[in-house]
Amino acid sequence: MVGFLSLIYKKNEMKALMYDVAEVWPTDLGGNKIKEEIKKNWLRPNAVVFLLSIVAFYTPALILTLYDQYANDGTVFVFPFKMYYFCQNNTTLYSYLLVFVFEIIFSTCLHMLVHAPCNLMLTILTCNISMMMRWLQIDLENVLEVSDGRAVFDEDKLKNIVKVHQKLLRLCEKLNECFGIAIFVSVVSSSLIIGFLAFLTLAIDKKYIVATFVISFEMLNLSWPGQLLADMSYDIAEAAYRTQWYDADLKFKKFIYIIILRSQKPAQLSVLGFTNLTLRVFAKVLSSAWSYLSILNCAYASRN
Repeated sequence: MVGFLSLIYKKNEMKALMYDVAEVWPTDLGGNKIKEEIKKNWLRPNAVVFLLSIVAFYTPALILTLYDQYANDGTVFVFPFKMYYFCQNNTTLYSYLLVFVFEIIFSTCLHMLVHAPCNLMLTILTCNISMMMRWLQIDLENVLEVSDGRAVFDEDKLKNIVKVHQKLLRLCEKLNECFGIAIFVSVVSSSLIIGFLAFLTLAIDKKYIVATFVISFEMLNLSWPGQLLADMSYDIAEAAYRTQWYDADLKFKKFIYIIILRSQKPAQLSVLGFTNLTLRVFAKVLSSAWSYLSILNCAYASRN
């Protein structure tokens, strides 16, 4: 909900950010097969991750119910949500499936319109900027050509690489300005929510394990693009160093020096300046959730 409200509050900044990304996006990849392959393989996971986030929410509940129908007495009906229904849902498998389909239709629309847009937009924009940084690495590696024992480079092409690099770094700053609050709330709340849901799973009802895995998956879905952005940003320095700069003239070496110097501080998704959103933060979220779960278990055991 915080992400949805941030989209509304900063809609003008979001619009400007998307226009800036479209402006930097190359209209022609120059027939480079490596770039085409990267584009095809990197854009496809965005839709796959979105579909997996929906499937991961519904599938465990359905599997647990069907398993109980055939392995036990068939009295357990697990739903993704707890809500009021238009029919009695605890009588037959037919009524269960009817309600389950109703939940899929209703909650998928809710998921697409309210919950998913912020995370999905952040993931897509981050992956697109990371992809352009990966293309920039390819351009850097091919900017210098050796002809007759001499290193020759296109100065205009190299200047354009430097300009694009600066634009991508500014896009990352704008990305943090637009999504900083949403990222902060997700990171802070995820550990608490995962810990409490895991406690409810152990102490009250096993069906809460579905929500536990869903929240963990969503946090992973946010952390992975952040890790990708940091890696691609840092690897630009590696790509610049891999050029045969030692055979080039002083002007080329200055350009390479500027690129390497600027890449020492990689572009990252910031959690309002407290930390950076990477897979390491995802591991810390799970570690904190485990700590909360241990505390709750000790408190619950002492009361009983």
